[in-house]
Parts: sequence; structure tokens; C-alpha cells
Amino acid sequence: MNAAIQKGLSDWHRFVETVDVDLLKDLAHPDALLHSPSGHNPYTGYVALSTALPMVMSIFENFRYHREFINEDEMSVVLEFSAQIDGRDLKGVDLIRFDETGKLTELEVAIRPVALAARLAELMAEKTGHVMPGVKVKAS
Repeated sequence: MNAAIQKGLSDWHRFVETVDVDLLKDLAHPDALLHSPSGHNPYTGYVALSTALPMVMSIFENFRYHREFINEDEMSVVLEFSAQIDGRDLKGVDLIRFDETGKLTELEVAIRPVALAARLAELMAEKTGHVMPGVKVKAS
């Protein structure tokens, strides 16, 4: 993994620990895509990331990463995590893609069980529904 991508991954971990959106601004590509576990079409850009991710981290309880997998191209990583919502356990993965400069270009989140992915979507809609629809990518 090149040094820029290593730094990008390190910055991601620091963002998750601190939920400092200034770190995210430096880390995310301006056109970064966010694939929500509850939606078909991705959200795009810094506004989407800086709105959704801090909210998710405020909803998750006891969030922690367990394992990390690096793709053969060394541009993508998979981070396995666990957390709780309403005291109920969930497992998930963050699939993160970086560009050659270490900027995050794509984040796809998968969560199980489905009931907790739905609960996360419900809580997110309560907190960010007024902001997120305006940044959603149009279906093609």
C-alpha cells in the first residue's frame, strides 16, 4: 500500500475515533460517494459525508473495528466493525476506496441484521432527512 493510501486509512481511523469533520474534509475527495445500507442510490460529496457520518457515529453505541482486509489493488480496504443500536448488537463492514493521492473516493456500508439497518435508516431520517435528499445522486 502506498504511503498516501496508508495516510488516508490512518486519517479515516482518526476521524472515526474523534468524529472531527475537519479531518473528513481533508480526507474525502470532493465527489466522494457514500452508499448507505438502506438506500439504492449513493449520496455524493463532502456535505453528504459530513452530515451522515457524524450522525451515524452518534447513533452507534460501542463502535469498534475488528478486522481489516486490503484488496489486491491496494486502493480498497474492508473494515469489519461491531456496534449497538438501542442496545442491540450489529455487525457491519465499511468498504472504502481511495484514489492514488489517498483521498477517500467511495464508502459503502453494509450492516446486519436487516432490522438494525432499518432502525439506523429510521434514526438517520429523523436527524438528517431535511439535508440528505438534496445531496443524493439521481438514479440513472
